[in-house]
Amino acid sequence: MDNPQPLPLLFRFRGRERTGPEQHRWPRFRFRQSTGYNLLRLRWQYGRRECRLQLDAANLHHASGDRFYITARELQEYNPQIFGETAKVEYIFTDTLFFSFPPRICRRVPVVLMGDISCREQYILDGPVRLEPDSVTVYGEPSQLESIDAVYTEKLVRTDLDRDVKGEVKLRRVKDVDFSKESVSYLAPVVRYTELSSRFRLKIINLPADKDAVLVPSEVEAFFLCPYPPESIPLESATLYVDYNDFLVSREGRCLVRMSGYEGKLLDWRTEPAMVECLVMDR
Repeated sequence: MDNPQPLPLLFRFRGRERTGPEQHRWPRFRFRQSTGYNLLRLRWQYGRRECRLQLDAANLHHASGDRFYITARELQEYNPQIFGETAKVEYIFTDTLFFSFPPRICRRVPVVLMGDISCREQYILDGPVRLEPDSVTVYGEPSQLESIDAVYTEKLVRTDLDRDVKGEVKLRRVKDVDFSKESVSYLAPVVRYTELSSRFRLKIINLPADKDAVLVPSEVEAFFLCPYPPESIPLESATLYVDYNDFLVSREGRCLVRMSGYEGKLLDWRTEPAMVECLVMDR
């Protein structure tokens, strides 16, 4: 009795995989009626996954270029792997199967964390989440790798953190592409902070000698996130300023407030407002 539909096979040869033969000419088989065949018929009726075969190099013959072939007689050696020991195959209708196995290459790409990480009130991440390794080697055909600039993790969700947290996160699979690692380790450094504020008068730098400038507003409130408990907080060492070069590339004369000179450990900072209007005129 013939199988009711062509059988999907995934062939692997020297690290390269190919799903099905050229032009999807799937092999068709004739079985002897048996209990084993009845089990196979149920598998096909309700769907089955591809059968993965690791081909012996002696059974796969080189045709030309990247093309190889296997004969029906040699394919019969894999019947137990495909159908199990109980099914008896009497005949394979397909005489020869041809395959193309393009060469595989490799390249190193960065790992990008896809995550939703948040901390408890008065806690903050002390820098970005660290990954180890932060890059992996990907293996595949040239056409597959040309569009892969990075590998992404599965989504990592950690909330209400009040201390460092570490673990492993799996990488998102890419069809027909192999990775040197299935997962990477992560470390999310968390630190408690205290927020201090002070009012600063703004300066302007890189202003040409033949120009005058007015900043609106001329003062801003600055907020500093410092590690807890606070030690010496040298707020007076900070200088808040606007760069005239930012004004030259701005569309509406609005410039970002910048900072320099702060000598303490700083987790983050901000000003209100974050941008000020810069009015420039000739002297």
